[in-house]
Amino acid sequence: MAVQIAIATLALLPHLGFGVTRFDAPPSVRDCKELWFEQLVDHFDASPPPGGSPTWMQRYFVCRADLLRPRGAPLLFYCGNEANVELYVNATGLMWENADALGAGLVFAEHRYFGKSLPFPRAQLDQRLNYLSSEQALADYATLLRHLRSDGGQLRPAVAFGGSYGGMLAAWLRMKYPAAIDGAIAASAPILSFLGLSPPYDAGSFAQAVTYDASAAGGGSDACVHSVRAAWKRLFALGASEDGRASLNALFRLCPSSRLRAQADAGVLAGWLQSSMDFMAMGSFPYASSYMLNGDGELPPFPLRHMCRRIAAAIDRTEGGGMPHGTALLAALREGVGVFYNYTGSPAAASGCYDLSVSGNNETSRDGLLWDYLFCADMLQPASRDGVSDMFFPQSFDLGAVVAGCRDRWHVEPRPDWPTTNYGGWRALEAASNVLFTNGELDPWAPGGVLRNVSRTVLSYLIPGAGHHVDLFFANPADPAPLRAVRAAQVDAVRAWIVESRRSTSTAA
Repeated sequence: MAVQIAIATLALLPHLGFGVTRFDAPPSVRDCKELWFEQLVDHFDASPPPGGSPTWMQRYFVCRADLLRPRGAPLLFYCGNEANVELYVNATGLMWENADALGAGLVFAEHRYFGKSLPFPRAQLDQRLNYLSSEQALADYATLLRHLRSDGGQLRPAVAFGGSYGGMLAAWLRMKYPAAIDGAIAASAPILSFLGLSPPYDAGSFAQAVTYDASAAGGGSDACVHSVRAAWKRLFALGASEDGRASLNALFRLCPSSRLRAQADAGVLAGWLQSSMDFMAMGSFPYASSYMLNGDGELPPFPLRHMCRRIAAAIDRTEGGGMPHGTALLAALREGVGVFYNYTGSPAAASGCYDLSVSGNNETSRDGLLWDYLFCADMLQPASRDGVSDMFFPQSFDLGAVVAGCRDRWHVEPRPDWPTTNYGGWRALEAASNVLFTNGELDPWAPGGVLRNVSRTVLSYLIPGAGHHVDLFFANPADPAPLRAVRAAQVDAVRAWIVESRRSTSTAA
């Protein structure tokens, strides 16, 4: 059954939230118990790591522990990804709202090296990154689950949840450690965004999807796409001269530490501007949300559309005031990306200037560095832009340059095909069971996800008008009918996996 047919069928289902618990105020970390579990630093080498303890303490949260008290009660397990796990505890409403109906307790596990789950003291962390990998994280989760599922000789049913990288981990956990969980809800999980796949991943698809979101077809405007695409040429032209760079510094209100001093710095500015659009496209939610900012600040509904409206208004205003078209485009671009970088409403921050070294906030900047190491050492994803099929500027994917950059930054040797070798791509999916993939139509990671049903038990749903794993969030009155229908299908799958787990356990006994 094709994805489009699956969506059409789901739209006919009742989506009134059968069995869904409604909260007067969304539950959060305050409603959970913070616990710690002793893990091995290296699950794949019996020798202790040099100069350190062989174990460390992984943080996890247990929520709705009352539902875990009955013997054999099921467990919903969130695979923490590249941030403080509290972000996912506070945001993953799909688990919270359905715990009662499923009679299931909730566990949110933190990924090693993120939040407070540090295998080494913080001062040593950057020199001891060699134990940061998806493989080690999966082994952490499988080990923790073995501990949590044991219930007086009876095995609790357990289902993994995850979004984005966490969705990849949830799917891979089911595929690599099928005894650890009974099924996986993998939202916005781009597990097919690597090299060595057949058919190959389109490295330009992410940028094309961001451009689609900004276009009229995606809810923005075609004029917005043309304006953004035209602005880069002017930016790089100004960046080629000292006087031009001074103009850019003033136009973009750059902090002293971020002022452009060399021609190459114009590329840093362009990348910073581009990054905000990527995040805004991922944050294509039908309501205001703090999720893309790690809970620090709030973006408006469909922020990329908001950016496009700002750009159009700024161009009209500045050109009406006599500003040359090229300069007006850049001033408008600054106003547009302010949706992301200036979410407080004041100029950038208390300093009144933009710092190119930070993202939405300091926490996301730190997490971004750790993700860059993971990218280099463990899971290299190709990406390119051409300025023709997308609204950006030419950025070819040069594997040699990527490898050289990883060597310089992290002193690691990337293995370009390793994710496909390690996790198996399409062939592994065909051998898997009990995985439900979801992707949002407006999510730029969707082209790297599973967009068709693979088998009777490995299913995929594409959610029209949706951004990055919004299906995992708390229900909202602004949620469209297809999104509510997909959530109903996810809960039905989880319920079926719990029943299947109990049946198999009973048969084995």
